[in-house]
Amino acid sequence: LNNKAFKTIKVKLNLSEEETTASIKISTKSYYAVNKRAHIQSKSEDEYIESFESNYPFLEVDTFKVENLNQVAKNLNETYTVTLEDVYKDGVFYINPFLITQHTWNPFKLKKRDYPVDFGYPSENTYIFSMQIPEGYKLKKELNNKTVILPNNGGKYLITTKVYNTTMTLFCKISINKSVYTSREYHALKEFFNHIIKSQDVILEMVKE
Repeated sequence: LNNKAFKTIKVKLNLSEEETTASIKISTKSYYAVNKRAHIQSKSEDEYIESFESNYPFLEVDTFKVENLNQVAKNLNETYTVTLEDVYKDGVFYINPFLITQHTWNPFKLKKRDYPVDFGYPSENTYIFSMQIPEGYKLKKELNNKTVILPNNGGKYLITTKVYNTTMTLFCKISINKSVYTSREYHALKEFFNHIIKSQDVILEMVKE
């Protein structure tokens, strides 16, 4: 088993005044895949979809497919098509681009910690989001790019966004390069996650031109 856990999520959003849909592809490897396989196999397909929808109550799963569930040497791939609710209101589209990856709380709340932080394994989480800006609309405000680096090559958080013609893309990667961080590294780790939470607490607005 590879010592590092990998997850890649790709979301492609299709905006429309009538209905907003998205395709979601989740690919996991190593420890992430082990945990996800166990979770999928412990439920029926309907139960698994229900648990997914309960985690993200703003969307409804239309189709679901899983690949390589029993081929443990390969990446586990999940593919969803979903319909999003409450996206279009009073002539404006409201979208959180971090759809199913938003970090909303910091696991590190203590001011000081006297013992190490053990993640269990290093990890790399990649998120790629894209959407077409509907004809006749414009993005009210673009997102800022951001890079945060942990000391001693401990990890990195990266966001880059680009708008080209009518397509907006966002690339985000969170790298945790070590399994264990010392108590002296705790403050930097806490601030690292604060940066992630703050930068992902955003709503994109698309207004009529």
